[in-house]
Amino acid sequence: MARSMGRLAGACVALGLLCAAILPAHADIKAFNAAVTAGDFKAASAAAAETWPALDKAAPDIAVTAREFAWVSMLAGDPARAQAYTGFLVARASALGPGDPSQVTWRVLDAWAAFAVRPARETRKALADALAARAAIPGKDLISLRAAQALFKDEWDGGRWSEAAAAGDLGAHIAKDFGQAYLDVAYHLEMGSIAATFADRVAADPALRMKELAKRAYVDALSTTSEKLKERLTIAFFTIDAWAEVTNLVLVQDGKKGIPPDKPDTTISSRLTPAPGDPALPECQIVRAASTKQPKYPTGLSFRGWPGFATYRLKVAQDGRFTEIKLMGAAPNSDFASATDKVINDWRWQFAGTARPPACRMPVYYYLAFQFGAGS
Repeated sequence: MARSMGRLAGACVALGLLCAAILPAHADIKAFNAAVTAGDFKAASAAAAETWPALDKAAPDIAVTAREFAWVSMLAGDPARAQAYTGFLVARASALGPGDPSQVTWRVLDAWAAFAVRPARETRKALADALAARAAIPGKDLISLRAAQALFKDEWDGGRWSEAAAAGDLGAHIAKDFGQAYLDVAYHLEMGSIAATFADRVAADPALRMKELAKRAYVDALSTTSEKLKERLTIAFFTIDAWAEVTNLVLVQDGKKGIPPDKPDTTISSRLTPAPGDPALPECQIVRAASTKQPKYPTGLSFRGWPGFATYRLKVAQDGRFTEIKLMGAAPNSDFASATDKVINDWRWQFAGTARPPACRMPVYYYLAFQFGAGS
C-alpha cells in the first residue's frame, strides 16, 4: 500500500498555508534555490545548512526561510538537520495567535522531524496530535499531508491498526482540502484507514465502507476531464476495489456473512478506457485465451492466511499478444507486480464474438483480474 502513497515525494510547497520553496533573491540563497529548482533536495538541504548561520534571525521573512529549509530537509531525508529550523520556528510560535495556521504547520514540521529522527510511541503520538490540530483548520498544506503519509506508513508497517486507521483518516481529511489536485491521494489514505480498521477487527461495516468508497472513486474517475488525474483515479479505484474484494472474501472465509454482490457491471474497463474510433460502433470483445501458466500468489506476506486479489492492465498488440503489463490494484499487498512477468509472454488474446474491425472498435487495453486463494 505504501507504494501508492508516494506521489508527494518530489513536490514543492504550494500556495495556501505554504508558499513556494523558492526564497527571495539573496546572494546566500542562490545555491538553495538552484538545487530546489533542479529537484535535488539533498543539495538544497546542504546549501540551507551552510546558509542558515549567516542569516539575520530578526529579518521579517526569516520564518518563511526556516520553514522552507525544514521542509526541503525533510524531503531530502535529513530530519536531524530539519530540527535546527523547526526548533527556531517553535520558539517563535508564542508570538503568533493560538489559531494561526503558520503556528499549526510549524508544530507539524517539528513533530514530523522528531518522529523521523526517532520513531517511537511518544513521537508518533506527538505527530498524531499535531496533525489532528492541523486537520481542524482548512487550508492547502503539503507539509502536513506528507507528514500524515509518513505516519500512516509507519503505523501500517508496524501492524498498529488502530493508530494506522486514525493517521489515514487525518491524512485523507487534509488531502481533501486540495480538491481535485490530490483526490487520488485522499482516496488512498481513506482506503488505508478503512483497511486498517478491518485488519484490527474483521467485520462487515468496514467491508461495506470499502465497497462504497470504490463506487465513489469509480464515479470520480469517469467524470474527471484531466487524463493524468483519470489515470491516477483509475488506479485508486482498482486498488480500492481489490480491497473490497479481499475484505468480503475474508468475511466469508471467517464464517461471517459477506456483503451482497451488486449486479455485475461488465462495462467498467471499457468506460474507464474506451476503445478509440467512432463511438457509434460497438467495442470489439476480446478475452484472454486459456493458458496453463498463471501468476503465483506472492509469498512472505504480512497478511498470512488472507486471500488476494489483483487487477492488471495489458496493452493489446495486433499479433495476438499482450504488452506493457501494469498492475492497477492489489490487496492485501502490492507485491504482485512481478507475479506475471514469467507468464505474460505465453498469454494470447482472441475475439470473444463475431464482430471484427472495422465493424467494431479495437480496444487498446484489456483488464485482467485474478483472485488468489489463501496460500495458493
